[in-house]
Amino acid sequence: MRSLAAWHRTTWGPAVSAAALLALAYGLACLAIDRGSLWWYLLTLLALIAGLRQTVGFIRNIMHGNKTSAA
Repeated sequence: MRSLAAWHRTTWGPAVSAAALLALAYGLACLAIDRGSLWWYLLTLLALIAGLRQTVGFIRNIMHGNKTSAA
C-alpha cells in the first residue's frame, strides 16, 4: 500500500489516476443514460469529481514541479 501511495505522489501518478477515473465516469454516464437510475448518475458525478481533482493535481505537479520523490 505504501508503494502505491508513493507512486501516486510522483508526477505521472495523478495523470494515470485521472485518466482511469475519467474513463470510469464516461462508462458510468453511459450506464446512467441507458438505465435512467439516479444511483448511476450519483456514481458518475462522484467519479467525475475525483477525476477532475486528479487532473488538477497533475497540472499542479507539472506547473510547480514535484516536491516529493517516489523512493
